[in-house]
Amino acid sequence: MKKLLALVFIFIFAFVLVACGDDTSDVNDNGTTTPENDNETMQMPGGNDEMQGGHNERMPLEIIESGYGFATWAGDPALTYGIVLYNPNNEAVEFPSYRITVRREDNTIIGTNDQILIIVYPGQSLSLAGITMFEVDPDEFYSVEFESLDPDDWNWTSGEFVAFETVNTNLSNNTVTGEVLNHNDRDFDGLRVDMMIRDSNGQIVGGDNTFIRDGISANGTTPFQMDIRDSIIENIDGEWEVGVYASPW
Repeated sequence: MKKLLALVFIFIFAFVLVACGDDTSDVNDNGTTTPENDNETMQMPGGNDEMQGGHNERMPLEIIESGYGFATWAGDPALTYGIVLYNPNNEAVEFPSYRITVRREDNTIIGTNDQILIIVYPGQSLSLAGITMFEVDPDEFYSVEFESLDPDDWNWTSGEFVAFETVNTNLSNNTVTGEVLNHNDRDFDGLRVDMMIRDSNGQIVGGDNTFIRDGISANGTTPFQMDIRDSIIENIDGEWEVGVYASPW
C-alpha cells in the first residue's frame, strides 16, 4: 500500500513540473515576470500617468526669502519676521507648515514654534509675516532659522487659484488700508492679509498679519486695515516700505 501511494505522489509531482514547463514567460533577476507578448504592458503599483509621477517626485516647499527684526508681543520682546514660501509642484498642499527656531550664541534654543497655513497652490508663492509668540530678548538672540516642514501624503491635493490682488493701498499715520480683489469664480470663507516691511535695501525687517473673517465673494472686493506696531518701526534704521499680500484662509 505504501509503495502504491508513493507511486501516485511521484506521478502527480511529475505532472506539475510538465505544466510549469509550458509557461514561456521570463523571470528577471529581481523576481519580476516579463510578459511574452511585447505589446502587453505591466501596471506598476501606485502608477498613474495623469498625476505628477508619484510621491517620490514631489518636491519640498521652499522658503525662497526671509528676514526679521525686533518688536514686542503682549509687552514682551519678540521677533518680527517675514518669509516667502514657494510651492514648486503641480499639486496643491493643504495645511502646509513652517517652523521658526531662535537660538543663542551657544546654539541653545530660545524658542521654537510651528505655523500652519490653509493651502498653497501649484506654483504659488506665499508672502507671510508675523511676530513670534514666545519671548526673544535681543541681548540673548544670536540666530533664527526658518524651515519648511515636509507635507504628509494626505496634504497633497488638486486645485487651481488665481492670486488675490491688493489695490488702492495707502499708508497714513502708520496705518495701512486697501482692498483685496478676488479674480476667482468662487467664494472664499476667509482671508489672511500679510504686511511685509522692508528697509531701503529691500531686506525684510519685519511684518505682521490680520484676518478677514467675512471672506470674499467670487470676483468680489473686500477692504482691509492694519496698524503697524510702534515697536517694529522703532527697531528699523532709516527708511522702510510696506508690501501687502492676501491669501485664502
